[in-house]
Amino acid sequence: MKKIALLLIPLFLVFTISSCRSSDDQNNEDGIDNSIQYTEEFPYLPAYGENMELIEFREGEGEDLDIATYSVQNITADEFLTNYEELLIENNWENTFDNKPVSINMKKEEHIAIIIVPPIEEEEEDLTVLIYSK
Repeated sequence: MKKIALLLIPLFLVFTISSCRSSDDQNNEDGIDNSIQYTEEFPYLPAYGENMELIEFREGEGEDLDIATYSVQNITADEFLTNYEELLIENNWENTFDNKPVSINMKKEEHIAIIIVPPIEEEEEDLTVLIYSK
């Protein structure tokens, strides 16, 4: 009987401890959803995807916005802005100004993101994307 009790008590403790664990494992202590990939430069801004490669990042001074320049392959400006806008809206961002196929302005809480796609001369070129954000 003692052996059964010694076996059941640790099992009961493990079960009790694991059942008290938070069910909100996808959020970290800052409330950011860990299941979403974020850009390294802007930790609050969802990343577009693997085909978006950082070219340059400049941190803004004081109240200035940070600026990141990316290269995106195999997509048009309108497709990129439409897809990225949908991704941001799914993550509770709001479009405050839609100027496709050149730019979109997005806002979430105290963060803003101005996403600009300058025109390219040849369709074979990679898309250049500028993101101004704070």
